[in-house]
Amino acid sequence: MFFMQNTKSIYIIIPVHNRREVTLQCLTTLKLNEDLDQYRIVVVDDDSTDGTREAVNAQFPQVIVLEGDGNLWWTGAVKMGMKYAYEQGGELFILLNDDCYPQMGTISKLLKKIDENPNSVIGVQCLDPKSKEPSYGGILTNNNKLQVVKIFHTFNSMTDCDALNGNLLAIPRNIVDKVGFPDAKRFPHHFGDFVYTNRIKKEGYKLFLCNDIVALCEYHYNGLSKKSSQFNRFQELFTPTSQFYWKTEMKGYIELFGIKGIIIYLHKRCLLSSLKVIFLLLDQKLTL
Repeated sequence: MFFMQNTKSIYIIIPVHNRREVTLQCLTTLKLNEDLDQYRIVVVDDDSTDGTREAVNAQFPQVIVLEGDGNLWWTGAVKMGMKYAYEQGGELFILLNDDCYPQMGTISKLLKKIDENPNSVIGVQCLDPKSKEPSYGGILTNNNKLQVVKIFHTFNSMTDCDALNGNLLAIPRNIVDKVGFPDAKRFPHHFGDFVYTNRIKKEGYKLFLCNDIVALCEYHYNGLSKKSSQFNRFQELFTPTSQFYWKTEMKGYIELFGIKGIIIYLHKRCLLSSLKVIFLLLDQKLTL
């Protein structure tokens, strides 16, 4: 029961950028859940221009605010927060996105799971607040593809995963001692959480998704949307800020699947998208 009894050694790290009201709602949720004063809260503000930092300082003076230069993105902000907490002697690092809202008792239940499962990283099942369907949580690499775990409200059950979303998860210090911090250089945003947690598993630790501990987080599907035109969907592959930028995504697939990740990625994105665009252009030419 180490973490349950040593709450001041627990740091909740929240990366934020230009989502003032979302960030304030997240902190308000922690306050209502009686988590705000029980643990050390670190907000990493990546040079927001909408007054996020000022609002947090004014409304939640007990929260530690670290300032970025606008180039941290998700992984860099998480790394900065983790390094700060590590240097302060933190023993457990809880990553929390500001649009993810833990329910009453979620954090304490997460600590109990960590105490019961040493040498493990444990994530929380996130549900979309509208549909109540799983939005984020655990990932399996079955059958040469990324499969989202969709099991929840199963009493006292956990799923052994190959990677975890970074929306809400807990990482003990001893794992960071061996594995280090997330790779913000190669994966500044997308795939940063998958690659980091998968690296932890490759070092011999367990990754668990708690199926009976819930947080609310809306599913954000951007990039290759079915509502986009075929050409726009193809362009996403060559846009560095896109979730589906080919360099980042291919590197992520290689990290998760090894060298065969190249083939899996090409089959999933490039070849299929290229063929769709070619057929689309041919179809347009034939109709002229």
